[in-house]
Amino acid sequence: MKKAKILIVDDDINIIYYIKQSLEAANPNLHITGLCSGEECLEQVRRIKPDMIFMDIVMPGIDGRRTAGALKQYEDTKDIPIVFLTVRGLVDDRGLSLTPISKDFIQKPFFIEELHNIITTKIFKKKPKTAKKKAVKKKTVKKAVKGKQGKKAPVKKEAKKRAAGKKTVNGKKGKRPVKKAKSLS
Repeated sequence: MKKAKILIVDDDINIIYYIKQSLEAANPNLHITGLCSGEECLEQVRRIKPDMIFMDIVMPGIDGRRTAGALKQYEDTKDIPIVFLTVRGLVDDRGLSLTPISKDFIQKPFFIEELHNIITTKIFKKKPKTAKKKAVKKKTVKKAVKGKQGKKAPVKKEAKKRAAGKKTVNGKKGKRPVKKAKSLS
């Protein structure tokens, strides 16, 4: 499988490092490059040829909004998806909306899973794993709560009996014993 190229543009080197380390650990099919300014991005983007760009909005020099606007003007960079990383939200200081440039925003502080989910859906064209896990969890919970004819499942009865210290169907009585820690001396 070809590695997806992700470009991170942020004036905070710590954010670049955090995103790079976290995403590469989560998905070995990612190659991540970090740049510290809009100027660097405009100079390097044609050489790097990223599949996606995560860009801070507030940066010294050329800010993220103007950098993204410049990228959208060129034929070879106009189709690269840009996701803004911002503290501000959908409108910048001057009241200008950011939606004409990019519809995708992640508000700082963020969870790395948010970035990973966007990469998964936009580049790999798959549903994020967390959505699948939640769907499976909901089905499992529904099955556990309702048994046949809408009654509570036997699993719940077992747990209630065990908590009360009564003998259960599988012969266990009360709560499970706590193992004592071994002495180091």
